[in-house]
Amino acid sequence: MAIASDTTRRLEQLRAILAARRRQLDSDRARLAPDFNALQFLRTDEYGLSAIIRELLDPRGTHGQGASFLELFAKEHLADWKIEPAALGSAEPRLEESTRHIEASRRRIDICLQWQDSIVGIENKLHCAQEQEGQVEAYLEHLGKECSHHRLIYLTRDGSIPSEKSIPASGRVAALAADGPPTLRCIGAADLAKWVDRCAHVCEAERVRAFLHDVSDYIRTELLGEERMEEQRSVVDWSVSNAENFSAAMAVLRSQEAIRNRLFVKLKDHLVTDVARTPLLRAWHVGDCGDSGEPYQVWIRPTSNARYGIRYSLKEGIIGICPQDDRPHDRELEDVARALEARWKGKSSQRWPWFKDFEISGRTGEGLTRVLAKTLDPAGNNLAARVLDEFTRIAMLLDEKGLVLRLQ
Repeated sequence: MAIASDTTRRLEQLRAILAARRRQLDSDRARLAPDFNALQFLRTDEYGLSAIIRELLDPRGTHGQGASFLELFAKEHLADWKIEPAALGSAEPRLEESTRHIEASRRRIDICLQWQDSIVGIENKLHCAQEQEGQVEAYLEHLGKECSHHRLIYLTRDGSIPSEKSIPASGRVAALAADGPPTLRCIGAADLAKWVDRCAHVCEAERVRAFLHDVSDYIRTELLGEERMEEQRSVVDWSVSNAENFSAAMAVLRSQEAIRNRLFVKLKDHLVTDVARTPLLRAWHVGDCGDSGEPYQVWIRPTSNARYGIRYSLKEGIIGICPQDDRPHDRELEDVARALEARWKGKSSQRWPWFKDFEISGRTGEGLTRVLAKTLDPAGNNLAARVLDEFTRIAMLLDEKGLVLRLQ
C-alpha cells in the first residue's frame, strides 16, 4: 500500500509540473500560437493528405523549390534506382490514377509519379482504409504494364505490409524481394514525417517552411499519437530525475493496456445508459466484439440476434454497417449502403457494406489510448456522446428509408 501511495504522490508531482508548463504556454499563446495548425482548415482525409503529398513531390509545384523535395523522397525510398537528379525535373505526379492497363480499370492509385522510363505509385493508407480484394496485386500489375521500372510505395500508419487479401503471400514475397530491386516498399507515418522535416530543412521559402512544420506536427500528433515536444520533454525530464520517479513512470507504462480496457468498459457503459434514454434507439441492443477476438469495437443492433449492426471500430477509426460474423455481406445490404453513401461520403469493403472515418486512432497503442481518453471529457462532449450521435444519425436515416429490417 505504501508503494502505491508513493507512486500516486509522485504522479501528482508530475501533474503539477505539467499544469505549470501548460500555464506557461497559455501565457505565451498570443505570441507563439502553439495550438495553431494550418491543416485544421484543410482536408486531412485520405484524399486531402494525398493532395498535399502530391503537391510537395511536384517539381513544378507552388512551393517553388523545384525537385528538391522529390530528390529527398527518391534518396530515401528509391535509392537503389540511382536516379540522376536532373531526370526528376520532368516528373509528373498525378492524383487517383486509373488502373487503365488492367481489367480492374475502375481502381485508383492515390498518387502516381512518372518520369522517363520510371513510374512510382503511392497507396495512402494513413487513415487505415480497409484493404480491397487483390488491391496491391492489381496496382503492381498496372504499374508494371506502364513501365518496367516501377515501384509501389505502400504508406500506412505503422509501416505494415499489405495482407494476403490485398496480394497473395507468394506475390508479396517477390515484390518485397531483398535479392533484387523490390517493386513494393512499405513505409509508415514516421517515415513520412521525417521526409517532411527534411523538406523543411532545405526549403528556402519561409511561408512554405512554416506549412511543412504544420504538416509534420499533424502527422506526429494526429497520426502517430505523439505528445507535443514541450510536454514530452517535461515528462522525460521528470521520469529520469531520480529512481523513484522512474519507477512511477514505469508503473504507468505497465498499466497502459489495463487503462485502455477500463476506458473501453466506461465507454460501453455510457452507451448502454444513453441508448436506453434515446427514444429512437430504446429498443436497440448494445454490445462489443471482445468475445469474437475483435477488441475495441462497440455496436448497436435493432434486435439481439440481428446479423448486422451499426459498429464503431476504435482501432480502425471507422463507423458503419458491419455483420456480426466473418462472412461477406449480403447483396440485400446494397440498398442500405447506397442510402448511407448518398447522405455521407464513405467507403465499402468485403466485410463492411458501408463505413466512414470516425475518431481515427492509427491502430497504435498510443493513438488508441488518446481516443479512449476522450471518454473522460465533459458530459455531452465526450467520446460516448459523439458515438451515440453518429449511431443515432445512421439509425435515423435507416428508419426514414424503411431499411432497419434489412439489418436482420
